[in-house]
Amino acid sequence: MTSVIDSLNSILLSIQQALSGLDRLEVRGRDSAGLQILVWDHDLHDDEIPRDRLNDPLFRSGAIRKLKNGSLLFVYKVASEIGDLGDNTKSLRESIRRDDLLSKCLTGQKVKANIIGHTRWASVGIISEPNAHPVESSSTDDSVVTIVQNGDIDNYADLIASMELEIPSGITSDARVVPEIWNKNKSAGIKPDESFIRAVGDFEGSVAIAGVDASQPENIFLAVKGSGQALYVGLSEDAYLVASEPYGFVERTQRYLRLDGESAPDRNRNSGPGEIVSLSRSKAGTIEGITRSSYNGELLPVDEQEIETAGITSRDIDRRDY
Repeated sequence: MTSVIDSLNSILLSIQQALSGLDRLEVRGRDSAGLQILVWDHDLHDDEIPRDRLNDPLFRSGAIRKLKNGSLLFVYKVASEIGDLGDNTKSLRESIRRDDLLSKCLTGQKVKANIIGHTRWASVGIISEPNAHPVESSSTDDSVVTIVQNGDIDNYADLIASMELEIPSGITSDARVVPEIWNKNKSAGIKPDESFIRAVGDFEGSVAIAGVDASQPENIFLAVKGSGQALYVGLSEDAYLVASEPYGFVERTQRYLRLDGESAPDRNRNSGPGEIVSLSRSKAGTIEGITRSSYNGELLPVDEQEIETAGITSRDIDRRDY
């Protein structure tokens, strides 16, 4: 689940809707869940942030990242091999509710936020908070990128070796290579959007990825490749909501764009498999704010005819027998 919003009421509503979406998506697996809230244009002072929350190298629940541009990234996670449906989001809600620092950060007059959440089963790596999504890159004062991922990166071990990636001890998820390579590209002077495109192009396997660059908080980056994963971009008034299934966002919108992980023969062009998308807050909720390309770099403008209607409501989902 992802969204970009501003104003306190809208942020609080979007946090609730993200958690509600995770509740519905949790039927796919419930060993872990996480939610990050990237906040900017806030009024919080640096000396109000506890050092221990800034210095957790494993990006566990309660960790904070601070950038030179003033952005603050809060993350909340839970991981457990055994549990019932609803336990994860109950724990996340409680962690968010208890965080007085987040509450104070969100009271600014001009505050804006970007939210990403995830629920999954651990296919690679042990079930733990460090392996739970979102996962981050090695962070600096001016460069932190985070991602959530469905699917597996089959060549992650080869990438760690060939690119000499330094993954903190205690993190064994294959997803950790995604932000690491993305940030490595940025450090080489490549622009954030191109850095993301190059990073996802290195991966083998069927994956769906949503990522955020904290130095560029008003955009969300998406990539999907292969037939085993999916991403849907919900179009709401002044907001994008992204989920792996439409029932992740039907509480707020019925209109969506489905991203194609394989070649689309009806385009009558050699577009290559997979799609990469950037969503812009300045045109949130519109097709004009969606920049899409294939993995081989061909621009794929979004046409209004591609927008579908879910035809299902959150009430229908809540009545389903899981």
